[in-house]
Amino acid sequence: MNNDVQAQNHLRLRLFSYLGSILTNEKFITLTVLLNATILFFDSFPNFHIAYGIIFNALGSMLSALFVLEITCKLSTVKPRTFFSSIGNRFDFIVACLIAYFLFFSLSNEVSAADIVLLRLARTVKLIKTFKFVPQQKRIYEGLLRAIKATGAIFLLLFLLLFIYSMIGTFFFADTLPEHFGDPLKSMYSVFSIFMIEGWNTIPDAAIENGIENASWLRTYFILVLVSGGVIGMSLANAIFIDEMVLDNNDELEAKLDRLIEIQEQQVKSFEAISRDIENIQSKIIN
Repeated sequence: MNNDVQAQNHLRLRLFSYLGSILTNEKFITLTVLLNATILFFDSFPNFHIAYGIIFNALGSMLSALFVLEITCKLSTVKPRTFFSSIGNRFDFIVACLIAYFLFFSLSNEVSAADIVLLRLARTVKLIKTFKFVPQQKRIYEGLLRAIKATGAIFLLLFLLLFIYSMIGTFFFADTLPEHFGDPLKSMYSVFSIFMIEGWNTIPDAAIENGIENASWLRTYFILVLVSGGVIGMSLANAIFIDEMVLDNNDELEAKLDRLIEIQEQQVKSFEAISRDIENIQSKIIN
């Protein structure tokens, strides 16, 4: 009898261990995330949602439950400090808590339409996990952080220009162009569009066609915003950002070059030592 109980317990342990290995397998979880994204994609079509909405929701809930079980298994196998030391694990834990929260209330029929939207959003955000399989992801992270630090001052300057030009546009064109400069937020959106060099001439051309006064001042304002913010500011920010992102691409080549220089210096020192030895031998022979 005891042997049977031990065998059953051993079987359960093996089963739990096998399930845990599956749930913590990154490839398996990535496949579930991609499958979940596919379900969300088709469920967003009204016709598919009407016909298969119940099936999609059931499958989505099952996949979300698997994701929550994955985080639970990871927490049970490693120390919390080790688990939360990773930014990716902290992000996964937050998403899993949100999913668990919404799943709990959906089972109790206390979930609202807004909660369902948030649940779908949380499921979609899980797609970021697939970035783990991008080659040289660590180098991309480091380059991105380095680029953000390097361009921080430039982006601050661009924001100040955006704010100043937006306020100027609001002061001068709020009455004549209310759809573009009626308030500071509308002005910021219009000025930001000019910074992106996206249809920058459509607003002044349309205003001039409508018979706006001080057209020359309007053209001057838009050209100034375009040149200082779009051409110079954004080009400078893009140049610095890209330069910092690719800064470490030549690290291996630079290391090899440093090694060659070191070898050359050692050879020069060896030649100098040999030359001194030859001179000493010659002086001894002469003496």
